[in-house]
Amino acid sequence: MQKYAAFMTGLPLRGGADNEKIRRLYTRLGFSNVQTYRSPDNVLFETAPVGILGPLEAQISRHMRRSLGTDDIWTFIRTPNEINHIVRDVPFSSEVLSKKENHLFIVLLTDPLDSRAKRELRIRRSYNDEFVPAETHIYWLRHVTDDSVAPQPLSEIVETHATVRSLNTL
Repeated sequence: MQKYAAFMTGLPLRGGADNEKIRRLYTRLGFSNVQTYRSPDNVLFETAPVGILGPLEAQISRHMRRSLGTDDIWTFIRTPNEINHIVRDVPFSSEVLSKKENHLFIVLLTDPLDSRAKRELRIRRSYNDEFVPAETHIYWLRHVTDDSVAPQPLSEIVETHATVRSLNTL
């Protein structure tokens, strides 16, 4: 059995998907040792190893959409090894991360970024937001002060489905 972490976006959290319901839905797909972590949209589970994660992500997303009656659920799966690499390879110093006004987010993507998106991320770097693209995720350092402007809409830059988690969640 292989352990996986699924991060979902689009769940109807108000009245639709609580921790227990999500665990039941994952169990119906044949997964074992299903647990939610911090909220229903972070799920740990075990299943037979798969070579390519895309079909497994699609299967879970379809099942959740059908079961919860919504069309906008997307699933992003990472192995424990991939999560360890994401956490280990953070491109910011511990000094930067320890400042209370700095918040590090990880943007998980379904597909790797193309060169246009990488260029856009460099262009949109600002005092408040710094983006560092990686394989199928983006490190997003958000510097929050009283003068902070609203976060930039990543949907204008990234042409693939995405979900955002704090580094602490990973």
